[in-house]
Amino acid sequence: MTDQINKDENIDAGPDKDVNTTVKVDDVQVKIDAAVKARVAREKETQKQLQAQWEQEKADLIAENDLLKKEFQSKLDQELSEIPTSFRSLVSKLPIAEQIAWLSEQKKEQQAKPKPTPIPSFGHKDNLDSKGEIEHAPVDRIV
Repeated sequence: MTDQINKDENIDAGPDKDVNTTVKVDDVQVKIDAAVKARVAREKETQKQLQAQWEQEKADLIAENDLLKKEFQSKLDQELSEIPTSFRSLVSKLPIAEQIAWLSEQKKEQQAKPKPTPIPSFGHKDNLDSKGEIEHAPVDRIV
């Protein structure tokens, strides 16, 4: 490159036009640099605002998650109090979601089991009529 860049370039609008403008290359570069710096500054400010917003939302979500964990844990502790101690210690080592799944499976199994038929209580107050006599259950109802 033996040709040096002219600091002043002549820009003609065309042969039939009267306009002849001289543009200084250094001035254009300074304007471009200033525009780029302004844009970078705006982008950094936007990034800072978005980062601050994200940090606040993240803190809110973490706080809500901790609160929900405490609520679930208290409900789980109530439900786990109904099962034997040996199972309780094993189940409590599982994550909360797996504890809930295990408890729901146990409830389904309990519902699937046949319910025992109640045994009539012949000497109980419920079987006494208004005269104080025992009402006897029919023979076909006695198991």
